[in-house]
Amino acid sequence: MKGEPLMNISQKVIWGLLASALLIPGQAVPIELGLSSGGAASTPVGEPKPSVPLETGDPVRTLRPVWTAAVDFDAEDPESSFGAQTSEGLIYSVSQGRIRAVEASNGRLRWTSAHKTICNPAIGSGMLSYMDEAGRIVRLEASTGNILSIIKADGLPPAGRVRLSIAAGQVYAADAEHFRVYAGRTGRLVWKIPARPDTSYPKLQGVHNGVAIVSVETSGAILATRYEGYDVASGRRVWELIGSHGDLLAVRKGHFYARSLLPGTERYDGSAVIDQVDIRSGKLLSSLEYRSAAISTPAIAGQILIGNDRLYAIVSGLSGPGQPTGQGAIGRFELGQPETPVPLLEYGNGRSPVRLDLIGSQAYAAQANGNVYLIDLRSSRTLGVVETSSSTFGPVLSAGGMTLIQAEGKLIAVERPEMNGYVSQN
Repeated sequence: MKGEPLMNISQKVIWGLLASALLIPGQAVPIELGLSSGGAASTPVGEPKPSVPLETGDPVRTLRPVWTAAVDFDAEDPESSFGAQTSEGLIYSVSQGRIRAVEASNGRLRWTSAHKTICNPAIGSGMLSYMDEAGRIVRLEASTGNILSIIKADGLPPAGRVRLSIAAGQVYAADAEHFRVYAGRTGRLVWKIPARPDTSYPKLQGVHNGVAIVSVETSGAILATRYEGYDVASGRRVWELIGSHGDLLAVRKGHFYARSLLPGTERYDGSAVIDQVDIRSGKLLSSLEYRSAAISTPAIAGQILIGNDRLYAIVSGLSGPGQPTGQGAIGRFELGQPETPVPLLEYGNGRSPVRLDLIGSQAYAAQANGNVYLIDLRSSRTLGVVETSSSTFGPVLSAGGMTLIQAEGKLIAVERPEMNGYVSQN
C-alpha cells in the first residue's frame, strides 16, 4: 500500500521467486499477484499446478529517493516528449525545454543548455547534440556543456519534428523531408537524402558493420514501418526489408532482431513473431513465432525484450479486442528456441506489469499502481520496491550507483541496494 514503509511478505516472496525463475534455466514458478495482506498464493487458471508456499522473513524494503527532478517526459508519448539519458555518470534530461546535466550520484546540477530543444537530445562520442527553436543543430561537449559548433540545418523542420542520433562519431538528423549525416568533429555535411514520396520520419535504429539501419513510416493504402539499410560512407541505400517492424530489439553476430508488425495481422493467441535479419544484405534469415504457454487465449503480446540471448514477453489476456481482463504472464525463451517457453510470472486482479527492464544482473518490474520492484538475478532476491504515483514509465536507467526511474513528469533516483550493503532476505 502506498505510504507504508514496508511491503507485505507475500509480495516479497512473489518477486523473489520471479528472480529465481529468471536466474535458473528451465525453472518455472507460476504465481499470481494481487494478494491481500497475509493471503496465500493461488493456483493460476489452466493446467493444475502446485501452489507457492509462503515463507517467513523480512518484508521487502521500500527504497527512498535520494533525489528527484521535474522533467518534460510523458511515457505515453515518448516521440513528442523527452526521455532521460545517461553517460559517464551524468544524467541528461529536459525541464521546461532546456537540457539539464546532473550528477547521478547526488542530483547536483552540472550545466544547463543556453537554448531550448525541440527534440530528444542525442548523446555519444563525448558530445551531446540537439536542435534549437531556430532549427540549428547545437553540438556540446557532454561533460561541460561547452558549445563545440552550431550547424545550420536548412531551417526548422516541418511541424518542428526531428530525430537526432549519434553513432560512430557522426550526427544523424531526420525529419519529414530529409535524412542528413554530419561529421561529428567538424559539423560538415557528409551526405543527405530526400524522403521518398511514400515515406516519412526516418528513425536511425543503429549503425553496425558499416550500415546505418533506418526505419521509415510508409503511407498509402497500408500504413507500415519499413526497414532500410544505408552505406555509412556514401548514403547509398543497399537494402530494403519488406514488411512492417517495431524498433530494433538486439544485434547479435552480424544480425539484428525486430518484431514483425504487419498491419491487419494482429495476433490474439499471445504470440509475437520475431524476425532475424542480416545487417549487410538485409536478407531475412528467420521468422519465428514466440508464444507463452502460461496463458489461455485470447491474449496479446505487449512489450518484448531481448537480453543475454534470451527473449522476454509480457502477455495480457483479453475478453475481446482492446478489452484486457487483467490476467496475464511474463514468459521467457532462449533466443532462437520458441518451442521451449518458460512462464516466469502469472498475474491477476489487474496487477499487470506495465514495463519490464533488464540492466546487467537486475530486473525492474513496474506496475500500474506505481510500484517498481528491483530484483537481483544473481542472488535470486528482491532488493526493494520504489513507490511512485505514476501509472506509466519510461526505461529504467543506471548510473553513478543509482537506479533512475522515469515516471510521469518526474525522474526518481534511488541508491542501488547493493551499494549501501542492504540485501533483502528470502
